[in-house]
Amino acid sequence: MNLSVQVKIFCFFKGDFIKNNFEIKISDKITFKEFIAQLRKNKKITPDFEKEINKNESPLMILVNGKRVETNNNEFLQDGDTISVLSPLAGG
Repeated sequence: MNLSVQVKIFCFFKGDFIKNNFEIKISDKITFKEFIAQLRKNKKITPDFEKEINKNESPLMILVNGKRVETNNNEFLQDGDTISVLSPLAGG
């Protein structure tokens, strides 16, 4: 069974602003970390961006359905999930 996951990337990375919005079909029973590796394999993200997402102290905010998650999250993604990758908010 294939699941559909929406990916939204809006962030600064290595001085460039990345804006990417796409839907991807995945096999069922895939964790967030496995999903990120699959995005790299499918050339949706670069190896450097994958490393940044997976860093313990990454400044990027990773959300699944609007809730912040850690990149080592072992929960399985569900059909219709939305994954967002955002730059940290700053201001004053």
